[in-house]
Amino acid sequence: MTAWKRDTPWRQGQIIPSEAVRSLLAPTIPSSDVVLVVASHDCDIANSSDIEPFIEIVVGRRISEIDGNCTNAKNTRKLHVKLEGTPSLMAEFVAKDKRSISKEHFSKIAPDSKYCLPKPEKNTFARWLSVRYHRSTFPDEFEERLKNAKLDKAIAGAVKPHGSFIAHVLFDYDEQKDSDGKIASYALDITLLYVSEPSPEKAQDAAQKAVSAIEKFQKKGDIEKYGIVEFNAKCR
Repeated sequence: MTAWKRDTPWRQGQIIPSEAVRSLLAPTIPSSDVVLVVASHDCDIANSSDIEPFIEIVVGRRISEIDGNCTNAKNTRKLHVKLEGTPSLMAEFVAKDKRSISKEHFSKIAPDSKYCLPKPEKNTFARWLSVRYHRSTFPDEFEERLKNAKLDKAIAGAVKPHGSFIAHVLFDYDEQKDSDGKIASYALDITLLYVSEPSPEKAQDAAQKAVSAIEKFQKKGDIEKYGIVEFNAKCR
């Protein structure tokens, strides 16, 4: 086995060249649509094989269009990114599709020279890996009411065209109980946080359009009958 050195060129967020896909995964996997990205932290990659024998990767695929709901780590299960390189390449990564590959295999190949994650996307990728295990949970009844009112789909539909400008979709709710102590309704605030770079004016305009779409559904969707009696959407 080749000795693993700390000066390895491999780092978190680097793309594995397409010609190495089959050798890392399986000979039968078509490599043309597969995109592999390194998920392991730089310190774990640099450490000796005795301590950290594997490098973790996420298996992704090429896509033709970015879904705004899957950008900026808003979706904990899927991430859509645009890679830096020519010709243009967009990819979808799924959190559950991770593999651990022996460092011995990585010692025989080098990172892709054609494509890489630009720094903002690399930061998003690292955040996306972590939020899967550190995120808020909602009560089952609250989620059920959102689904019954189809408000979850309305929010996703409103954000999708503008998702690259929207960093987070935040929910703040308050339970309102009846005389028996049961939850009668919810008051709900939705806040869309838009990015400040590179164009805050465009981002604010996009976020406001998404808010308007959510408010339009709220007026048309009659969500009060599903127990969401106070509703407010805003952006900042």
